Amino acid sequence: MEIQRIDPRAGTEWDAAVSGLEGFNVFHTGAWAAVLRETYGYTPHYLIAREALASDADPSIPFPLQPALQSGLTEDGSDGRGLGRGSAALPLLEVDSWLTGRRGICLPFTDSCPMLGDKDSQRELINEAIQLGEQRKWKYLEFRSDLSDLEHPKFNEPSIQFHRHTLNLSASADTLFNGFESSVRRAIRKAERAGVTIDKSNTLDALRTYYLLHCQTRQKHGIPPQPFRLFLNLHRHILSQGLGMVITARYQSKPIAAAVFLHKGAHSIYKFGASDPVFLELRANNLVMWKAIQWLSALGARILDFGRTSIGQEGLRRFKLGWGAEELAIGYHRYDISTAACVPSTDDSSGRHASVLRHVPLSILRLIGALLYKHVA
Repeated sequence: MEIQRIDPRAGTEWDAAVSGLEGFNVFHTGAWAAVLRETYGYTPHYLIAREALASDADPSIPFPLQPALQSGLTEDGSDGRGLGRGSAALPLLEVDSWLTGRRGICLPFTDSCPMLGDKDSQRELINEAIQLGEQRKWKYLEFRSDLSDLEHPKFNEPSIQFHRHTLNLSASADTLFNGFESSVRRAIRKAERAGVTIDKSNTLDALRTYYLLHCQTRQKHGIPPQPFRLFLNLHRHILSQGLGMVITARYQSKPIAAAVFLHKGAHSIYKFGASDPVFLELRANNLVMWKAIQWLSALGARILDFGRTSIGQEGLRRFKLGWGAEELAIGYHRYDISTAACVPSTDDSSGRHASVLRHVPLSILRLIGALLYKHVA
């Protein structure tokens, strides 16, 4: 087995190598790595494993950079554009914080980031990542996906679990609409009757409009908003490259709700959503989601991932289930380097701090977000 470490931002070799592996989505791309690197300064340690082949043209050149072979299946079992049978990939970023310590995460600010490829090769990559963590003196190594089915001796029970919801977009628009709960269908029709309009854009201006609503919503829930530089980098590396869009709802020309969706190939992700609380009765959020579902389906997406939901957040869980989404369990594994074992972790997304932060001025709340998110990861 040959294992190599690659900087996913250096050209398109990483994406070309792993895009054909099952489970690949926009979070696995070099573009997402660039967003997190440029926003928070995290260091990429992306790993690829495959069986070493005698056919490799030059062993001194990293194998993803090898020129494609003839069209059709190559002798390693690939299609000439990516990795072949027995291959696996692990995207990993190092968070180096004076406040919270140094650790490796797959991946920060990513609800779910499964390893890709052959299970035997994935186990090899896990062992490589553990050795890397020992060398880099990480506190822990965290996988934001469930590794229980890999039968790795050190990764049995997850450290923490969440809900995850996905919607199959393969059906027709009518079939999808009829699969929504009646309350969701009524909300969509209410927004339409009220004259709420919807537009789609990937411009920076659309993202700025979204961010104003984002800050309002975060303050309402007592959560600091992410720094705007995250959204600048999101536009530069994701939206402007055709990998995402902003859906905005307006009432009498005023933006009242918006959401950011990311998409790559057949997989799309609901990443951010926000709204003006004054206009919640118009149910603009529901119309935003419905239009996004239609547009994403037209783009070729076959799965819409609603992201993770904390256990106990029943309101958010019901909202996602209302769209006919399938509910899955998603586990995170936190491997403590010093004890060489997985340890429990906690969900800090809510708590008493939220009730306090709701009363903090927005300018201070934004400053808190700008200072702390890098360390929280």
